[in-house]
Amino acid sequence: MKKSFSKAKCKWLIFRGYSNLYFDPKTYSVKRKNELRFLKRKSCPGCKYCGWIYDSLKETLDNVIFPEIIDGELYTIQYVNEHKDRETGIVLDYDLEFIHIESETDYGG
Repeated sequence: MKKSFSKAKCKWLIFRGYSNLYFDPKTYSVKRKNELRFLKRKSCPGCKYCGWIYDSLKETLDNVIFPEIIDGELYTIQYVNEHKDRETGIVLDYDLEFIHIESETDYGG
């Protein structure tokens, strides 16, 4: 189940992608380093829709789906594959996925 940007007046958590090539002298190889840096001013300060996601990222990255990082592009993170208890409705498990943002107006920022 994917949550839509339009359902909530939330700017979500916004990240900028960085992709750099560098030479590793220990292994004599060229490597690629990908980063997603958190953009605090463009992101939501924390609400009921996204406030818990940042805390979840600090704990573990096991349930996070990463895209191919494009240098300088913006990304947001949302929860997908949500599994709820049928009787109580409590969320038991979920995955977090980084989603490429086509333009800044896509997320309300």
